[in-house]
Amino acid sequence: VVVSVVLLAASQYPLAHPPIARVVPQAVAAGKTTRIQIIGQNLKSPLRLAATAPVSATVVSVEPAQATIDITVPAELGNGPFGAWIATADGPSEPFPILIDPLPSLPDNETNHSLSQAQQISLPCAIDGTADASLSDFYRIAMEAPTTLNIDVVAERIGSRMDARLRIYDATGKI
Repeated sequence: VVVSVVLLAASQYPLAHPPIARVVPQAVAAGKTTRIQIIGQNLKSPLRLAATAPVSATVVSVEPAQATIDITVPAELGNGPFGAWIATADGPSEPFPILIDPLPSLPDNETNHSLSQAQQISLPCAIDGTADASLSDFYRIAMEAPTTLNIDVVAERIGSRMDARLRIYDATGKI
């Protein structure tokens, strides 16, 4: 009898529903409102976003494969990751990380997988994207000597198993 009650409870509250494929952008700024796109499956209204940080969320639109949500982060909130999830009448999604970052966020263009196709970026910035384990991402920046450059790969802090490797090439392509 206990087994049937447990199975009934599990069937009423399915895990990872709706499934989330990705969130774009994955970073928001404190003191501002950022519009994010949640890409997934079986998204429908009513939909709400909950978080482990005291943010406010306004659902802008919901389609079966994408939800648009405005997230407002209080100015006094510090930098770093927080967890969020969405829920529909069918249940909650798995939690996903969102990073609070003061830098302007640029999307990875997803075509920068060789030195000759390096994505041109201007500093200061944060690159918002996901890594493909079989491909490298290349970025091109213009700098005057002497320049100090701070590069921080946020991976493990937001739940990724990625072990990043950084190589810096000069203008001639030498490491």
